[in-house]
Amino acid sequence: MSATIIANGRPGVNSKMARLGSRPVRALSAVLHPADFSGLKTFRQDYPEARLVLLYRGETQFLRDGILAVPVESFLRSLVPGRPPLAAFFPE
Repeated sequence: MSATIIANGRPGVNSKMARLGSRPVRALSAVLHPADFSGLKTFRQDYPEARLVLLYRGETQFLRDGILAVPVESFLRSLVPGRPPLAAFFPE
C-alpha cells in the first residue's frame, strides 16, 4: 500500500493537484461541506486506483462518495513508525 500526501502548492507536491481550483485551501474544519470533497473527486478521475482520505477536525469517521473522511486526531494517533500511514484505515 502506498500513500501520497497532497498539500496545496508545497514543494514536492503533485503539481496537477496544486493547480486545481482557484480558491485557497481552507484550514482544517470540524464541519465538512460538499465542496470540500471536490478536489479529491477530480483527483480520482486521473487516479481511479487511489484510496482517497480527507482529514478534518471532526470526531466521526465516515465514507462519502468513495472518500474516507477521518478525524485528524484519529489519523495522527494511528501512525506507527515503519507502517504505511493509511494502514489503520485500509488494512490489506
